[in-house]
Amino acid sequence: MPVTTVKTVFRLKRGLAARLAQLNPLLEQGEPGFEIDTFKLKIGDGITHWNDLPYINNDDTELQNELRLLEKTMQENYTTKAYVKELLEELELSEGLISMIALTSQEILDICK
Repeated sequence: MPVTTVKTVFRLKRGLAARLAQLNPLLEQGEPGFEIDTFKLKIGDGITHWNDLPYINNDDTELQNELRLLEKTMQENYTTKAYVKELLEELELSEGLISMIALTSQEILDICK
């Protein structure tokens, strides 16, 4: 039996976060919606409007990625204490939050003091 190839393009409902919040659309059950400026994803349930849907894997992924990058940078010794302090201030991290995230570098805790 011959194989038939069908070319398709799969597009998610998408838009800027502010615009999606303004429109507050209702996504059908299982329908994905993507914020193109934040790279966050929501999946509809057919009942809940956009503003009340949770993000998929919303576990402060952006913060976790920044912290992983920071720790890697420190391990590779491509940074200075001043640069690390600046990054931490941008992320507005407190000493307690850094401890909760379980970063192993004592140097980060020393900078926050």
